[in-house]
Order: sequence, then structure tokens, then C-alpha cells
Amino acid sequence: MPTMLSLHMPVLCYKTSSYWTDIGTPQALFTANMDALQGHVRVSFPESVQNKNTRIEPGCSIAKDADLHGPLLIGESSVICQGASLIGPVVIGANCLIGRNTYISHTVLLPGTVIPDNAIISGGLIGKNHITEEDKFTAKGEYQCQNV
Repeated sequence: MPTMLSLHMPVLCYKTSSYWTDIGTPQALFTANMDALQGHVRVSFPESVQNKNTRIEPGCSIAKDADLHGPLLIGESSVICQGASLIGPVVIGANCLIGRNTYISHTVLLPGTVIPDNAIISGGLIGKNHITEEDKFTAKGEYQCQNV
């Protein structure tokens, strides 16, 4: 906006009482996702299966022994493998793959993210190609994301 003002370009505004946030930072994007998932923002989830606080979009494959505790949003065509635990709040974007025996809590996964087997993720905004087989473990056998 400062550049627009310095160039004498018009800057307009719109007054609203609706929820609005600038999602230009990872922290803001994470917060907006959590707000929507936890009901602070009115959002419709068309064609999703609702089970208490869990929303599962069409085309998902979820292992029968996966442990799901909402609030959760599992995006279209995502795969949750055997032994995975999702402890909400968790947002899984479309076309994600959650590996076997993986634990995820208080996390947002962007579309197309692949989480390898045996990963432990608590708190974070994770994007496609963010975690690899080489860096998933710490000395204690855990992968811990930085809190956002």
C-alpha cells in the first residue's frame, strides 16, 4: 500500500463486520485455518461427512485403525494410513498422504503434503516437500515442527 500511495494510486476500503484477516504470513495462515476449523468463522464444508467435530471430504481413504479426534478437516482425496493418529485441531489439505504410525496434532498441512511413516508432528504449518525421509527423525526418533 505505501507504494500505491507514493504513486498517487487510489486506495479503497470496504467496511465489514465479517471475519477477515490478511493471510500473508505463515502465522496468519495457520491462525485463519484454526479459526475456521474451531468454528470462530462461519465456513461451509459442502459434500463433507460430518462426525461430531470431524469433516472428511470426498475421495479420502482412511485406515480402519486410524485414531481420529476432532476437530479435524481431512481434505479431498487424502490418504490416512494404518496406525495414524490425528488429534485435533488438525487441518489436512487435499491430496495429502499421512504415513503409517504417524502422530499429528495442532497442525495445518497444505495440499499435496506427504508425511512419512512414524513421524510425530505437534504444532505447525507444513507444506508440500517440507518433510523428507532424511530429516523426519531427531535423536529421540521424533520429528518436531516449530510452533507457529
